[in-house]
Amino acid sequence: RQHGRSEQAIEECNLGLDLENDLGPSSRELGVIPMLLYVGACAASSRGELNDARHMLERVAGYGSAYAWHKLLAFKMTKLRARLGVQMAEGPYRRMEVPAGRAAVLTVPVSEKAVSVGGSVEWDWAVEAFDVSFELSFRRQGMEGEDMVVLHPMRSRSGSEGPLEGYYLCNEPGELMLCWCNKHSYFRTKVVSVRVTLPAGCGSVPEIVFT
Repeated sequence: RQHGRSEQAIEECNLGLDLENDLGPSSRELGVIPMLLYVGACAASSRGELNDARHMLERVAGYGSAYAWHKLLAFKMTKLRARLGVQMAEGPYRRMEVPAGRAAVLTVPVSEKAVSVGGSVEWDWAVEAFDVSFELSFRRQGMEGEDMVVLHPMRSRSGSEGPLEGYYLCNEPGELMLCWCNKHSYFRTKVVSVRVTLPAGCGSVPEIVFT
């Protein structure tokens, strides 16, 4: 029965893809074709047609990012790629597993250069299932210990709420700390997909530390 639904989904996706040249501006701005390709990739994956699924995901990438559903698709495609075993060299999202009873901390240095160019640190993330708590804080340069400013208090967010995005304007040097906490969970590991973008010329995103 599941195989039959997948076959029907692929047929309907192909019908939609054949109408690409007839799409109006609003459908193109939404990203209807990339969405159809993603749905087709899911259906092909469920039927065990992994090469077809990978090919459809590659076609999605060819549509760039200038459409409304891009961010939603980027998260979904990260999960599907992982399931297919597709390695995402230089992929935009980092997929991490936060074990039960632990937290993941990403400490982003805010340099003098980032302040001088008036840049910002941007991020968006989502948890695949259940929930994880998130906190954002900032430590001024030269300060130590617990002397931090909490910018976003620790708050639970579920996978059903979708991606959370935000930014920090670099107006003074220091360290920006993003924390995903799963210490409230006794058994379940939570999977989080996160993307952090630094100001141009300000280095790369550091590694995530688990505490």
